[in-house]
Amino acid sequence: MSLSNYLGQSLLCVLVFTGVGLGLAGAVAPPVVVLIAVAIYCVQLAASAAWMARFRYGPMESLLRAWTEQRWSKPLPLVDGQPAELARLAPGGNLLGSPGGARWANPGAARRRPPRGGAAPRTVG
Repeated sequence: MSLSNYLGQSLLCVLVFTGVGLGLAGAVAPPVVVLIAVAIYCVQLAASAAWMARFRYGPMESLLRAWTEQRWSKPLPLVDGQPAELARLAPGGNLLGSPGGARWANPGAARRRPPRGGAAPRTVG
């Protein structure tokens, strides 16, 4: 969402402060400029929260992703606050129809690897 916010803020500030739009750059006092900037930020914050509650990527990020992958797909929705591909998890944490899904859904449940320095520590007993 950072690219979308950056471009949106740049466009709004160009429209508000330069001659292309309202031309307020030299017409208002500096404290008013700060208030306008804070207002733009707050609007972006609310719009971003609403967008990210529904989709996984921002609008410009989706376009960039489509361009780099050379294919167009719909923005990935979120289901219950998770990406749609994770919403297929069964209540037990296993992917539906996937025998090894529990390890994928919960990486901590997988067998732990030994430390890089050599074999796993042995217990004396």
